[in-house]
Amino acid sequence: EFPPPIPTPSSAYPTSTRSVALPPSFLAVDGTGLAFHLLRRAYLRRARAPGVRRRIGASPTDLPVPTFLPLREVAEETGRWLRPLLDRGFSVAAYFDGPGKRMRASVDEKRRKRREEERSNLEAYCCRGALPAGLKAGNRFRFGGGGGGGDAAAYAEEALESFPRPRLFQEEVAACLEGLGATVIRCAGEADGEVAAAAADADGYAVGSDSDFCLYGPGVRYVPLDHLEVPAGWDGGPAAEGP
Repeated sequence: EFPPPIPTPSSAYPTSTRSVALPPSFLAVDGTGLAFHLLRRAYLRRARAPGVRRRIGASPTDLPVPTFLPLREVAEETGRWLRPLLDRGFSVAAYFDGPGKRMRASVDEKRRKRREEERSNLEAYCCRGALPAGLKAGNRFRFGGGGGGGDAAAYAEEALESFPRPRLFQEEVAACLEGLGATVIRCAGEADGEVAAAAADADGYAVGSDSDFCLYGPGVRYVPLDHLEVPAGWDGGPAAEGP
């Protein structure tokens, strides 16, 4: 559940007793986390699209490797996320991590190994058409020929964990946010502190994918990206839905 600063639920909200209607306010968003969130949404949307076969391949009806997802689809997903917020009177600022971001040595080593594995998977696919074990036919995410059985979303999630992201997807999201009317701030180092401070100073909300924002003090109200939605047909503010 959300901490006390989140407003009480609106009795008019039609779909969930756990949803909280947020009044128009300032949203300080972790831009790097948002970029990954929107890339995931765009890829899952492609995986669920009518006519897309549940397998990775080079055909227009196949699901592409995440690395090769067209950036226009990420741009379209950015618009779907941002426009309803701006239309309802929210002010949105996205803070992106800068080159001075520091990580613990153990975390840095773990990410380095993961990047190496992702690059190796991409090389094997491009050179030999080989897929990682979790994406091969016959495994627990089995598609079946021509769009047969299997779970498209689960397969897409496995693909996102197996291959590198598109090289410029964060830049694409930042450019789209700025072009659509959001404020984009490129931080010198890690953005978390600036997100928390901006949200507290403006009596707004810190929006991201990391609950560490709650550790910055009682004045920081945190909303997870996965739970911030504008339901179809809803005329109030966006809903922050609890787990």
